[in-house]
Amino acid sequence: SPTLKELEPRPRKRSRRNDVFEAAILLSSELYSNEFDAMDLARVANVFASNADTATLFLGLGPAVQRAWVADHIDAFRRE
Repeated sequence: SPTLKELEPRPRKRSRRNDVFEAAILLSSELYSNEFDAMDLARVANVFASNADTATLFLGLGPAVQRAWVADHIDAFRRE
């Protein structure tokens, strides 16, 4: 029979797809929607959809750094 240690739940590995969804949900929150244009935020979300690793990195940043990252990307889009 399995030991108690074997029955403990193992930490779930992060899913890149879930990170993309979580990052997009965060972008749609009032924190960002009150400050940035919806089309600009959609373009940032598209960055996450194109590169899931970027979404994972974004979620690991602190709130102030996340906001600065979004602002920098939006500025870059506008310069294109």
